Amino acid sequence: MLNQIVLIGRLGADPETRKTNSGTEVHKMRIATDESFRKNDEWQTETQWHNVVFFGEAGKHLAASAKKGELISVVGKVTYREHEGKYYTDVVAQRGRRLNPPKRDEAGYSGSGSSNNAPPVPGPEAGDGGNDYGF
Repeated sequence: MLNQIVLIGRLGADPETRKTNSGTEVHKMRIATDESFRKNDEWQTETQWHNVVFFGEAGKHLAASAKKGELISVVGKVTYREHEGKYYTDVVAQRGRRLNPPKRDEAGYSGSGSSNNAPPVPGPEAGDGGNDYGF
């Protein structure tokens, strides 16, 4: 059996990094994906929000370099958890990468790579709640 998910989407906020009580780094990201479809002869777009969590070194570079609005890809597994009577679906990621090309200055040198011209991403819905990761 296989539990694997691949997401390509935009960050809804800058990644957050915390440490567990045992000292393990936890990198949390919210990724928006959209799907376009035709309904009643009109194109509609539906956005889905995904909670993505990296543990330890797996997401350290991505969390340090990626910014809100950037296009990223993530490979991981789907997990389900309960916290204070609410149920959550998370993606525990094994790897991820930025898909925006790094910006170049006039001399052709790569800059920090952050993209200031990325399209805006709507914010996550209010009440997406607590979790066991310290966020």
